[in-house]
Amino acid sequence: MKSFYSILLGIKNVNLIKPEGMIPFELQKFGYDSYITCYDENEKYDYLNKELKGLKIKYINSKYKSDLLNLFSFFKKQSKNINVLMVFHLDFYSIFEIIFFKCFNKKGILYLRFDADERATNIITHDMSYFKSINEKFRFFFDSYIYIFLHKHFIDMSSVDTKIVYDKICDFNRIYQEKLFLSPNGINVKDVKDFKKVNQILTVGKLGTYQKATEILLQSFKNLKNRKDWVLKLVGPIDKNFEDYIQKFFNENPELKRCVKFLGNVQDRKKLSELYAESKIFCLPSRYESYAIVLGEAAYFGDYVISTDVGVASELLEITNYGSLIEVDNINNLSDILQNFIDNENKIYKNPLDLKELVSSKLDYNVIASDINDKIESCLNE
Repeated sequence: MKSFYSILLGIKNVNLIKPEGMIPFELQKFGYDSYITCYDENEKYDYLNKELKGLKIKYINSKYKSDLLNLFSFFKKQSKNINVLMVFHLDFYSIFEIIFFKCFNKKGILYLRFDADERATNIITHDMSYFKSINEKFRFFFDSYIYIFLHKHFIDMSSVDTKIVYDKICDFNRIYQEKLFLSPNGINVKDVKDFKKVNQILTVGKLGTYQKATEILLQSFKNLKNRKDWVLKLVGPIDKNFEDYIQKFFNENPELKRCVKFLGNVQDRKKLSELYAESKIFCLPSRYESYAIVLGEAAYFGDYVISTDVGVASELLEITNYGSLIEVDNINNLSDILQNFIDNENKIYKNPLDLKELVSSKLDYNVIASDINDKIESCLNE
């Protein structure tokens, strides 16, 4: 039986229902003996005993004080048993994971799954405009040429999760195009049967951080000319620095306490899926995102997605044709889009079941794993 290893040194239980765990789990259907590889940090991996049965874990022995020595020791002993190794991102440790594995198993397939944010993309395409200080520029040159070297001599296949990043990298250098492919992050939600949509706007994320621009959503909702009976629900941990803002917001707008609800961090995936399912609108006014998995989850349940042009947003709207892109930090723009849906819902509304089928055809992890398996088979046949 072929073996597939997914390595992330400090993996948490929640990562198992993301690409780190879902890809090796789904690849079992294609004949792989799949493993998660990490340090033993007394983390409880509950998903391994429930939803991801069959997926196993192989710990890296931390007998040395040096992480690099621990990695070297692991790959020296284990590489011959690994047919395919999936490495995430390109950082200090992943560079050595790649090198150690290929040094001890030249025939093994190395798959780099790149979470290519703006910084990483600029490194690959040699765009220095992102980097300001001398130290950043020095690091830029180092990272750029390390990536070229690894891609040419060690990496067998690599992927990015959005088309805009894929196109940018391929346009820059055809050497990447030979090994690079597009592989989105999938959706992993609990199915909700017989759900009914209500007049509800939902957002999910780390509330109050600069990235999420939660204050833009609050101000836009406040400025609606005709809210009718609509409710705004905000899910996620609240940044401590944002608590005073919330208090001031409600002090200045006491009438909004009945229709703006902070629900905290909802870890129960069934409850979170129910919130997606009952909401008519999902809103993400982020200033930046690398992917934004929540957009796919919301679209799966037929939410009208309103988002800044970040991560997978524009690609998702091309698939569903159900949502709107908004400008960053533009309160009036977001208010207008929200009001337009509220006022013209009957003209805009689409059947959630049709949208669910459409999104599943692109973002189901079984579909994603099938594509990855095809790429692995191509590497093996070269």
